[in-house]
Amino acid sequence: MRKGLFILNLMGVMLLTACSSENDLAISHELTLEEKAAILAEANKDSEVPIQLGFSFSRSAMSVTRSPLSSEAGMFTTPAGQYLGVFCLAQKPQAAIASPGPVAEDQIDWTMPSSNLTYLMTPNQPAQVLKKDGSVNTIGTASTTSPISEVYFVDPATLGSTPTKKHYYYPDASWYNYHFYAYYPRQKSNVTVAPKKVTVDFVLDGTQDVLWTKAVPATNGGSDVDNGFNADYFSSQLVNGVNAIGDFPELDLTHNLTMLKFWVRCKDPKYALQHFTSDQLQLTGIKIVDIPMNWTLTVADRENPSNEGTLTHTNLTLTNELNVWHENGDGTDTEALSYANGAINVDGNTPTYVGYAMIPTTAMMDAIIAAGLDIPKNPFVKLTVNEKGTVYEMTPKMVTLPDNGSFEATKIYNVYLSIPIQSGGGEVELNAGDQSDPGLDPGN
Repeated sequence: MRKGLFILNLMGVMLLTACSSENDLAISHELTLEEKAAILAEANKDSEVPIQLGFSFSRSAMSVTRSPLSSEAGMFTTPAGQYLGVFCLAQKPQAAIASPGPVAEDQIDWTMPSSNLTYLMTPNQPAQVLKKDGSVNTIGTASTTSPISEVYFVDPATLGSTPTKKHYYYPDASWYNYHFYAYYPRQKSNVTVAPKKVTVDFVLDGTQDVLWTKAVPATNGGSDVDNGFNADYFSSQLVNGVNAIGDFPELDLTHNLTMLKFWVRCKDPKYALQHFTSDQLQLTGIKIVDIPMNWTLTVADRENPSNEGTLTHTNLTLTNELNVWHENGDGTDTEALSYANGAINVDGNTPTYVGYAMIPTTAMMDAIIAAGLDIPKNPFVKLTVNEKGTVYEMTPKMVTLPDNGSFEATKIYNVYLSIPIQSGGGEVELNAGDQSDPGLDPGN
């Protein structure tokens, strides 16, 4: 039992001893505002146990390695100016119900004042992730010879200038156990914290996946899930005064969106017969059209935990055009054709990589169509082609689904755009359904 609880119980014993009648007993249990404040202040004192997070990357999540997170052997580093959003939220009381003190599980309210300890840290706490790949890597007093990534908290007040590390400690009073929730990329606004639910609104732009994780104690075969995380929990896990890496909350981000990689080529035999040079047939525009862009991520939900980590549509609004992007290799992106100086040569039968886009999965599209949005679930692509100086804007063409009928999260799909040559007017046709090895791209 930690010091904050000890003071609370000791005060109760002193009051009971002073009672001489039943009425006196009722009166003696009424704490003054000053006494309540003293108990809360004592409970909120920092313990010697810092809040530290480890990081892993599930095998399924490692299949998408571009930014949002640059991953290598399960490690990653958040790009400059990008952060995780982290929540440390109370789950169950670890001590007897009291006032002031822990409340019953069904009464936990994540919007209460921070002094009530129903959450730790700043809600939507920004955090950076850095790779540690030395011969010996440490998180706190724990060490490993394996490469790992460590999470560092950042003072929210410094994000606009020079981000500065911020250190948090578990409170001295273990009133509650806590679970950690994190998502990426962190949003500065449109974050809603309700008594039993946390959500974040996103407007997709094609560059970013939306990732989520929840960390619960995994020690002792998972039987410790109701005992941590809190200061007492980490003290109970010490071996020779040291915690193991596996004791720490482990973030294991999972993906919500799917990735399309676009390639362009010309399979028309007239390309050779008409003696086209490489710059006479060019892709000058590529857009994905009719994609619902407004979604809400459920970060935490005490009443419906099965909803946690999922994206649901916010409204039935479509964005007319979504860019295809080029990866710069540093966590940033450039619109694909701007990167290629406005055009990509469609040079014969050899496919040329155009760029990528992160889009909703087929399951997400099915859900929004079921809600009333009257569009096909397949993505549509609109191309603009310059053929010997004449520009043709094509009617959007549908991308066919993979053999299993669904674009899935965590996977990458190659879409080959086969462009024929214009001859004597008429609409240029586009085959946007020619896919090679749909699913995981083994070369990524």
